[in-house]
Amino acid sequence: MLNSPKIRAAKNCVDGQGVLAASVFTVAWIGAVITLPAYSWSPSGLIVIGGFAIVSGGLLFTRQESRLPMKLRQILGTFLMVYGVSSVGGGMAGHNTPTAPLRPPQIGEDIVGAHWKTATSLAAGQGLIDAAIASNQRTLILWGKPACGPCTAAMQLGALNPSINPNLAGYRLISIQSPEPGSKNLMQQFGASGLPSLTLMNGDGTVPEYGRINEVIDALKVMDMLELNAQAEAAAR
Repeated sequence: MLNSPKIRAAKNCVDGQGVLAASVFTVAWIGAVITLPAYSWSPSGLIVIGGFAIVSGGLLFTRQESRLPMKLRQILGTFLMVYGVSSVGGGMAGHNTPTAPLRPPQIGEDIVGAHWKTATSLAAGQGLIDAAIASNQRTLILWGKPACGPCTAAMQLGALNPSINPNLAGYRLISIQSPEPGSKNLMQQFGASGLPSLTLMNGDGTVPEYGRINEVIDALKVMDMLELNAQAEAAAR
């Protein structure tokens, strides 16, 4: 009964569907890595795609019935599982490069934050904000504190790097990393809550309704905020 033709046919169908799902993921993954710009990736995105790669690789190994040759399934399955583990590990370490998930940021790139004007005191932070308003310059303010892992990860996002993201043209980037109690009062003036937080300030010192990202900062949220601001500026012209 257990080896009846109908049961074997059903098992073969399930195995084939598993391999098909793994193959579809592989094609979708290659397309995403090729087409999505580098600044749109984040550590959490790398972890998610790594998890799917591990599952897909496992399906290629465990599903016995498939039109794909065994050797090809073994090669593809091994690649997906190795890539998946690397991506999960890289994402957990704060990396965000899908083509090289284990490669840490290099000196001279995002890790040094050379494109940020950084203040480590409340007075210095207020001074940077005042200077931006005096220059009538659009500004992104990243609120954080020293030794804050998520704050550092936010600074390293490609979406917040003018050399990677062309949508940041004309923006000033300010990082205020102040452990002083009074810094919370300054944050509240700009509607920021939690660390890290990101505030978009117009040249006149105002913050639009969409100009706040609190606690969880990722590339897609940053891109959405910049796009909304571009649309608002275009409508005001």
